[in-house]
Amino acid sequence: MRVLHIIQRYPPAIGGSEKWCGDLCRYLAKKGIITEVATINLDNMEAFFKWLPDERYSLFGHHDYDQGVFIKRYKLWSFAYRTLGVKVACFLLYVIGLEHTQIGDVFQHSPHSFEMYFKLASEIKKADIVHLHTLPFFHNLVGFKLAKIFKKKVVITPHFHPGHEHYEKKLFYDMMKRCDAVIAVSAFEKSYLAAAGVPEGKILITANSIDREIHVTKEEFESYKNKLIKVYNISENAKKIIFLGRKQKSKGILQLIEAACELAKEVEEQVCLFLVGPSNQEFPGIDSFSDKPANLKLIDFGVVSENEKECLLQISDMLALPSKFEAFGIVFLEAWKFCKPVIGSDQGPIPDVIKGAGLQARYGDVGDLKEKLKQILFDSKLAKELGEAGREKLDREFSTESIGRKVLSTYHQVRKSKKRLLLVANQFPPHGGVSGSGIVAYQQGRILEKMGFDVKVFAGSRIQKKEHYRVTREKWPFDILRINLHDIDYDYNFVDYGKHRLKAEFKKFICECAPDIIHFHNAYAFGPGIFEVCRDMHIPSVVTLHDYNFICYKNILVTDQQVICEKKDLECRYCYERPFNRDDYVITLAERNRFYMQYLHLSQLLISPSRYLIERFIACGIPPEKCAVINNGIDLSRFNHAKKPISRKVRFTYIGQVIDHKGVDKLLHSVSLLEPEKRRKIFLLIIGFGDKLYDELCRRLTREKGISDIVKFAGEIANRHIPRILSRTDALIVPSLWPENSPVTIMEALASGTPVLASDIGGIPELIQDGVNGYLHTYNDTETLTANIRKVIEQPQTLKKMKQACLAKAQEYELSKQVREIARHYHRLIENA
Repeated sequence: MRVLHIIQRYPPAIGGSEKWCGDLCRYLAKKGIITEVATINLDNMEAFFKWLPDERYSLFGHHDYDQGVFIKRYKLWSFAYRTLGVKVACFLLYVIGLEHTQIGDVFQHSPHSFEMYFKLASEIKKADIVHLHTLPFFHNLVGFKLAKIFKKKVVITPHFHPGHEHYEKKLFYDMMKRCDAVIAVSAFEKSYLAAAGVPEGKILITANSIDREIHVTKEEFESYKNKLIKVYNISENAKKIIFLGRKQKSKGILQLIEAACELAKEVEEQVCLFLVGPSNQEFPGIDSFSDKPANLKLIDFGVVSENEKECLLQISDMLALPSKFEAFGIVFLEAWKFCKPVIGSDQGPIPDVIKGAGLQARYGDVGDLKEKLKQILFDSKLAKELGEAGREKLDREFSTESIGRKVLSTYHQVRKSKKRLLLVANQFPPHGGVSGSGIVAYQQGRILEKMGFDVKVFAGSRIQKKEHYRVTREKWPFDILRINLHDIDYDYNFVDYGKHRLKAEFKKFICECAPDIIHFHNAYAFGPGIFEVCRDMHIPSVVTLHDYNFICYKNILVTDQQVICEKKDLECRYCYERPFNRDDYVITLAERNRFYMQYLHLSQLLISPSRYLIERFIACGIPPEKCAVINNGIDLSRFNHAKKPISRKVRFTYIGQVIDHKGVDKLLHSVSLLEPEKRRKIFLLIIGFGDKLYDELCRRLTREKGISDIVKFAGEIANRHIPRILSRTDALIVPSLWPENSPVTIMEALASGTPVLASDIGGIPELIQDGVNGYLHTYNDTETLTANIRKVIEQPQTLKKMKQACLAKAQEYELSKQVREIARHYHRLIENA
């Protein structure tokens, strides 16, 4: 899922809505959501009114990256209302009659970036959801209009200030009514908006949150405290009040200073009022309060760092924010983090927020505010109770996790588009040849697309003459990005764990297609480091295990002595040590296996088509709860179950790679052991490609054994022709010398009603029952394979009986049935991401 957030400023710019947006965006990025922010390159809102550029704002980077969040900061259009550009715009508004309308008023009181307005269309077009923040600014109107044009879902967090002239506009209420969801940060805000006509069913309450971790060390705090006391001559028993926020009239700062003055006149103790936050033209400065009592210290710190703010909160006895307009009042949470009592006004959502953990003062009533200050500062028991209650409330009600879950749930509810799946495979049709894993990925992808998934593919091509890692795009049968691999990528004697260029292309493609989940099929040629990208982007991933690459450098669990490896750990005791180079280091086989398994553990689910294979991985340390046995499945509709054409000979077929561990030479030996009269009754078709030297060895062996008249090497044949081949096959032979998982060729044979003669190793016995739907022979034993071939020749009628058993077995693994089970896991992982 891709979400575009549009906000006037983004952290490190200071403000409640800015912090809420930043915390949410970082949470979403950690949940695998491609999270982007379009904002104005503006630090301090008050700086918007400055005349000179060097007074106006501090620049952040145009592009920024905040813990997984992609940020684009666009250039601010004007410096102040007095500039020529703004005057021209206001004149145009006047000419077209909009100057004194609501939209004209919003335009004149908003910071603008026409660069952002021009580029929003392309950004919104890519998004699944557009999330608007902070109502009274013009960018929300632009973003909303463009989102509706492109038929995108719109969520808004207005951070509404009830009664504020810039918020109370009909066009804003109309916009909220047309949004797909409205996120309120308090129950008061929800009830206020509902009373104004915003459909209550659209409004979600999330509250607010802060980082609970204390970043200042004890030593840093003590050093700061001692320095502060010394510089400002603060007495040991001074009563210290802190104000956090913009120093503007609506925040109640002037009433707070007046109340502090009145309090200082009544008490002997020193009273300190710390003012923390940006100033504007509404605040006259502390020097204007020259007639304040001698025992009152007004200290204006301006904008401070997070660490300095933590120190000041710890030093203070309480926080006061007697504000008229607040969407929530996040500074109350910051005070509660240090168990400090608070005072707020009786306006808006504040009474609900501080209920049970602070005192309320009537807004604008200096006398009432003074009494509340005195009550907390001179009643240590009450102050402690309120501070502890605030901390409990903070822990109980205000967490980023809670807010993020609610918002993410809202996204899923309003998003009606398809879930997006990214398939990853070394080879993928039409360039996958007869590679079983590529065929499985393709066939499952087709069914998943029919089930409503938007399927994208990251696949390899293998053209040695073309540039290494060259990228091409295809639009059929899916949206496919192919990256060209060379022979060295498949060479198990050389491993490049990083493959930084490949990983960069993979990450770029993920950012483009914003998948909800990623499914790997035999992606070993891409290198194990590719799994890091999913982890770093917090996107859930699934791996279908087609072989043993993660626990065996050969992939096949066959030792150098050409016997099946029965190991139950990651050590390699029966193979010669081989170096694995990345130019600068060499590792042992066991280190290689541990390294690969470290990456495999990053995936949330491992799917094995056979019980045998997954048990080998569990023995090597994979938690059973991360595993699922789901057969690859077979598309039964591709195969014709009609009676096979009559032939004078028994037609045997081998389909697969022509490489040594597939046992093609053993098959040829077995055929050569048949009596001459038996040989004349059969025909063997060998379909597939592979190692050139081994292929030539097999062809030479055919000539040497005198069986070239009954054996044909057909080479590579496109998978779409396999049903036709099997319709002219009486029995398929799978003479594997390695413990295969769940061979695609066996599944295809079963679906066509073709019995199978196969080795009794790996996951094969889970598919073939000896004497029922085929015959099993002892692997690497040519004589038992010869005996099974002889049975078929002597009793061809048994093949007809086996046909129904083959079809019945194939029904158990009908493709859509298996894929539905995979999709069920997808939805679970996406939900739990």
